[in-house]
Amino acid sequence: MLRLDCAAEGDWSFHGAFAGTPEGAYRDGSFDTQDGINLGDTVNFYAPQALGPGNPNTWYFGSDKLYRTTDRADTAIVASQLLEPGVPISAIAISPQDDNVRVVGLNNGRVFATRTGSNALVQIAGPGATNGTNSTPALPVGRIAIDPNNSSVGYLCFSRYGFPGASEQVWKTANLNEAFVEFTPASRGLPGVPVNAIAIDPVTAANGASTDVYVGTDIGVYYSADGGGFWTSPVAPREYLHALQSRTR
Repeated sequence: MLRLDCAAEGDWSFHGAFAGTPEGAYRDGSFDTQDGINLGDTVNFYAPQALGPGNPNTWYFGSDKLYRTTDRADTAIVASQLLEPGVPISAIAISPQDDNVRVVGLNNGRVFATRTGSNALVQIAGPGATNGTNSTPALPVGRIAIDPNNSSVGYLCFSRYGFPGASEQVWKTANLNEAFVEFTPASRGLPGVPVNAIAIDPVTAANGASTDVYVGTDIGVYYSADGGGFWTSPVAPREYLHALQSRTR
């Protein structure tokens, strides 16, 4: 809808993923347009989205494959292969420095990436990984982040309980630019609870990489001043402390 007098029943134009046949022209001359996202794809209820660099920003959407658009989501094209039938993407990260550097994580813990913008992403983490660490948890990937100061540095965050190790919900790599990507646990100081969010401060950096990183967990926000080497715990919520005390009685 481009004009106020079109704010009436039957005069709204729609742009995006929808069923049916596009209609128009409407009173303002606009038409419905479908963006190319397949409604038959497997997708999470809260589908992951991400912005890449550029003006306008590139926009990414995850179903069981990765979609990309350069025109404010009016037209989306497939930017990956079908990664795994029936398993949707749960997290997307695009390097703020280079739109060709893309990493996606799936509900089953598998992680795929490209550094060249190729539509053929390779598996760099998770069970069965051929181009990276295969010992990361087989659990949903909650968030992925690429260092805004160094596109070779990346973090994986896992957002479910049931970690195979004492504390393996955050993993880090410093060689995202290599053919084989090695991830190591970066969870020292974190409790064994889901990590649902991550933010990297682009201002503070040392040796070409950001140092200040924040993660959001089920029990609060944690902070690392050394790029995930150690995390400082916040004051735990009262409900969580009460639950811990009940377990020890």
